[in-house]
Formats: sequence, C-alpha cells, structure tokens
Amino acid sequence: MIVSVHLPKTGGSTVGKVLESHFGSLRRDNGDAVADPDSPFNRDRQAYRAQFQAENPIIAEPAVHGHFWLNKYDHLDATRLVFLRDPRERLLSNYFHWMGAPSRAPFRARMIENSATVLDFARHNSFRYFYTQTYFGGVDMKSFDFIGLFEDFSVDILRLQQFLGAHQEIPHLQINPHENYAQLAGEVRSDTRLMSELADLLADDLRFYEQWSRR
Repeated sequence: MIVSVHLPKTGGSTVGKVLESHFGSLRRDNGDAVADPDSPFNRDRQAYRAQFQAENPIIAEPAVHGHFWLNKYDHLDATRLVFLRDPRERLLSNYFHWMGAPSRAPFRARMIENSATVLDFARHNSFRYFYTQTYFGGVDMKSFDFIGLFEDFSVDILRLQQFLGAHQEIPHLQINPHENYAQLAGEVRSDTRLMSELADLLADDLRFYEQWSRR
C-alpha cells in the first residue's frame, strides 16, 4: 500500500487525485490537527499512535493520503511518499490560508482574533519547527521511498507517476484559495528585512529542507 503525507499547501490535492485515479480508492486522513498544540496528537503522541494502531490494525484501502504524522502508520508495510516545500513559502501559504477565514478551532481562532502577523505565526513552535518537530518529529526521513519538491512540482509529479507506474492525466495544480494570496505573499517577499527575520526563525526547518531536497 501507499502512505502519502500531504503537508498543507504543497500541492497535496493534486497528489491525492493522482493516487485516487491510479488506485481507484483512497483513504483520506486529515484528523490529527498536527499544527494545533491543543490536539490529542500533541498532548501525547505515543498514546495517540498506540490508540490509532489498535483501532486500525489493517487498512483496507490501497492508499492513504492526508495531513498526518507518518509514524502512526509505522505498523504497516507501506511505500511512503511526501512533497516538501521551501519552509518560507510553505509558512506564507499556510499563514494566509489560516488567517483568511473564520474558524471554530480554538487555537486557530485565537490567532485570528489576535491578528497574528507573519512573524507571530513563525514564532509559534508549531510553525517555526513545522518540519523538524511538528510533522517529522521522531520520523526517520530515510523511510520515505519518494520525496518530491513543490518548487519542482511539474517535474516531480511526472516522476511520481513513473514511480507508481501510473498513466492517468495529471490534474491541475491547486494553489492557495485565498483570493489575494499572490498579492499578499508578494508584498511579504518584497520586504527584505521581514524575509531575513523569517529565515532566521525558520533556520532549523531550512536546514532540514536543504538536506532532504537533495535526496
């Protein structure tokens, strides 16, 4: 079976469609609330993993795709996939997506209510260490059989199809749905001081990205 980790705003919808088209069925797993410090996952990861594996000793579908911690599936013999994105770009996309619409989730609602800035967002450990702790904490990155890059998405989605032996038409890449995302993100990128501060805050994740994007 295939286990595909979809990091927010990294072309995951397109990857999911490729998998679903190829296999005919797909389990979507978006319930971990990985970036929410108040979630059961973040309160006790090992207990969360043990409960999940007890409730899901097998997976009927040939593929799983979504927002989740990879290690909760480490009881399965599976091929593991992920697409990474430059941490600065990933954070900007995640920030404008989160701040662009009301939410009943307490943590996200607090961020919106407090009018969190991009740097406020980046200072929060869930996003500052989004790769090194939040999503891939305790995960052996060498266990991934395929690592693609959002920055090379048009090439790597073809490489993924070759890896899978898939031949279906590739769906259109979905971008951030925030109507002003391109303009707002462009304004942040043009602020060299802000981008420098962002790079300093995300230094650990940037090193992680550089290491695994060369794999």
